Amino acid sequence: MVKGMKADQFLSAISLAVRHVNTATMGDLMVKCMQLGIGNVKLVFTRIKQNDVSEYVTNHPEAAGYENDIVGKLTVLVKIEGDNISEANFVSGPNANSLIERMSSAGFVKVNKPYGDIPTATRTVYFEIGSICPPPNSCDE
Repeated sequence: MVKGMKADQFLSAISLAVRHVNTATMGDLMVKCMQLGIGNVKLVFTRIKQNDVSEYVTNHPEAAGYENDIVGKLTVLVKIEGDNISEANFVSGPNANSLIERMSSAGFVKVNKPYGDIPTATRTVYFEIGSICPPPNSCDE
C-alpha cells in the first residue's frame, strides 16, 4: 500500500483510476496481505508491448482477433511482494471459495510475467486488475 495512505483511501484511488475495478475484492486482497504480514503492495501502471500480446490474449480470450489494438493499451497491475508470498497463500483458506477464485470471477487476472517494461522478480505475484481510464471521457460508455 502507499505509505501514509489508509486502506479505504487506497481503494478509493484505485476505483477512480481503474475502469470497473471490484473494490470489494480488492479489499479482500488487501486484508489477506495484511494477514500474511505483506505490506509491500503497489499499483503498477504499464503499457502492453508487442511481446506481451500473446500472453495478454491468453489471459483475455475475448481479445483474440484484436491483437493490433492491444499494443499500447494502458493497464494496471497489483504487485504483491514479500518473504511470505506464493500463489498458494491466496488459494488456501477456510472456505471453498478461495480468494483467487473470487479475484478471477471479479475480473482480476494473475499474470505469469508483468506486461511492459516491468522486470520480473522473485517473491512477487502480479494481478492485472483493469484498464486505465484517463480523463476526461475515456470511461464513458
